[in-house]
Amino acid sequence: MQLDSMSVREGLEISVRQYQAILQEMEKLEADLASLSGEQLIALTQSMSSRQDEAAENDRLLAELFRDGGEGLTEDPLFRRRVDLMQQVQERNRLLSQKIRGIMSVLSSELGQIRSGRTAMA
Repeated sequence: MQLDSMSVREGLEISVRQYQAILQEMEKLEADLASLSGEQLIALTQSMSSRQDEAAENDRLLAELFRDGGEGLTEDPLFRRRVDLMQQVQERNRLLSQKIRGIMSVLSSELGQIRSGRTAMA
């Protein structure tokens, strides 16, 4: 959406929807994490990264709109909802990153053991 055609309210509504979708995707990823293959994990994290890039672009547009007339918005319930969602996404991202790094480490170790076994058998 172009900056000149978007109101602050519209930008906030879009942002709330974006962060809700990101949070839902993170919750699904966390719930399915143990059963995902490496390829599935990569695909889901790329999808989530893409969603976050879209939200970041909207956030950039919103920041410009706030500079041009967003006074008093910090008391708006929609603005507070957006901030709350952003904090939830940030915390979930931190926790998921730790879990994903752990899983990737285990997968890497298992792959190394498989490769070592193949070498020993050859």
